[in-house]
Amino acid sequence: MNSTRAPNLSTTPTQAWPSPPTRPVGSKVGAEPNLYRRSGGQRMSSGSDPRLRWITGLVGELSEFLEEPVALVGPIEECLVGDNAFSCPIRSSHPRGRVFQLCWNGVLGMAPFDGKPHVSATLFLYSRNQRLALPGHPNGSILEVVYESGQWTTPHWQQDEFGEYIAYDAYGN
Repeated sequence: MNSTRAPNLSTTPTQAWPSPPTRPVGSKVGAEPNLYRRSGGQRMSSGSDPRLRWITGLVGELSEFLEEPVALVGPIEECLVGDNAFSCPIRSSHPRGRVFQLCWNGVLGMAPFDGKPHVSATLFLYSRNQRLALPGHPNGSILEVVYESGQWTTPHWQQDEFGEYIAYDAYGN
């Protein structure tokens, strides 16, 4: 996620979260995404939790944005965190090509910030199963993509300042 620290979700009051993205893959981006609209105050319950639809929609939109398949790793139900967040391991297809063998692992997540959902994908890039990092980033680099106003934004590199992602040292970890 972003270098800004998420609130302690165990103390964040349960609140109504917006409808999931409903825009079909390939459709035009609207002025206001469904993700930021209020849903009417219903408490989420298992089986009808809208976050499951958000995750599915966001994975599809991220795949379209990156122009390559994005796979959820593990059951979607295990992505749910508390009553109002999610964190899902994602990854690209297996390494491709004979020379660079590029691939990536990542985390798709959503947590509340200032009463609104903050959605991002944190990606760890690999070449020949070695994690890529920018010079001067001793703990590694992450490629952050944020979902704002109904669309994914331009990816930007960040330093893994606190070593949170050191365990992602090879594709598939």
